[in-house]
This record gives sequence, structure tokens and C-alpha cells, in this order.
Amino acid sequence: MERSLNEDEWVSLARLILDAGRSDFVKVFSMQVYPPRVHKSDSDIQSSQKVSISPLSLLPTFRGTYIQPRRVDLALAFTDVNAKISAAYAHARDIIPDVAFSQTMDAGIAEMALFAHVEIKSPAGEYFGASVQLGTWVAAGLEKLWRLAEDLSETGYDCARLWPVPCWTVVGHAWNLHLAYKEGDQSVIVLGPFPCGGTASPTEILLLLDAVQRVMDYAERYWQWLEREIFCVPVP
Repeated sequence: MERSLNEDEWVSLARLILDAGRSDFVKVFSMQVYPPRVHKSDSDIQSSQKVSISPLSLLPTFRGTYIQPRRVDLALAFTDVNAKISAAYAHARDIIPDVAFSQTMDAGIAEMALFAHVEIKSPAGEYFGASVQLGTWVAAGLEKLWRLAEDLSETGYDCARLWPVPCWTVVGHAWNLHLAYKEGDQSVIVLGPFPCGGTASPTEILLLLDAVQRVMDYAERYWQWLEREIFCVPVP
């Protein structure tokens, strides 16, 4: 594994790390992606490698031209296993029956709001390539989230109010955390890289697991914000 250039093996290792970060909260909110109606457990992680950004108008532009579509390896999403999440999705569909909740029209992924994203390279890969892929994917996701808020609200929505999205780049054993957010002028800022451990040694693994757990804890507050600000679920 130390010298393996097979990216699938590194994706599998990343899944193990993310899986270890599960908590009672994650189970309650049932993070899972694809397939949307078949759940192996309360929470799971699924590759989105074959999922493309759609529509292309979600892509960031450079000098008036859309940046080449990029996709990530893993994504975490809120599924409708939980009653509150299901109710929020149903509320949105009452307003827009064919609404997509993420930056893709894939039949599975589109039905869920994404939370965190991971782009993975083998040791032969480069951080720059991973960061470009991640940045493109996350920028499209933030654009989708803002459009969703605009469509579901009656008064419009300031894109600067979108909460930051956590994401990782992984190159071999090295993990780096990033936070992406949208400014009022529509530009997307990706902060990082922030080294957060890795899988090369027991010490690095412990640091990484702590970072993953903190992101999972943030998911609780993030969902509460989604429910209130994006899905506009009426307060009882």
C-alpha cells in the first residue's frame, strides 16, 4: 500500500477513515449517497467518481469560459432515512417537484444535499491536480445551493450567507482539510490546505480521526442551517 499507485486502494482506505468518524449524530442524520432508496445502514459513504456536474451553468468560469467539469472521488450526503431530512426534502419538492439538491442530475446523488467532499490521488498524483478537481466540484455545489435557496425562498437569498463547506484533498497518506465558501460578488474562496494528519503513522492517524470527527460534529449544525435557511422548513 505504501507504494501502490492504484487509486482505488487509496479510495478504500479513505472510506475506512471516514467510516471511523461516524457518531450517533451521523447515524441519526443518516449520511449516505447512492443509491438513494437502498440503505445498507443508517449512514454510509459511496463513490461519486462517475457523477458529472450538471447543468454546466453551475461551473465556475475563467475569462468568460466554463472551467472543465471535474468530479470528486467521495462525497458525504444527508439522506432521507431520517424523518426530519425526509420532511425537508418533501417540503422542497412540494414547491419544486423535480428539484435537484446537489450539483449533478445523477438519479441518485441529485436527490440528496451533499455535505463534505473528498478528492483522492495515489502517491503518484499531485496536490495541485487534486485541489483543482475539488475546487471545481465544490464551487459548482455552492452555486447549486445558492440557486436552490433562491428558488425555495420568496425573497431571494444573499449568497454570502451560505455556510462554509468542508472538504479534503488526499494524496497518498497525506490529508489536507479545506473550507470553501461563496462571497457576495459570487466568487468562491477555498481556504487551505490545512494539514490534518494522515495514514502514514499511528500518530498521524489519530490526528486525522480527530479532524474527521470535528467535521462530523459540524454536520449537525450544518444540517440545522440547511433546514432553516435553504429548505425554508416552517418552524413548528
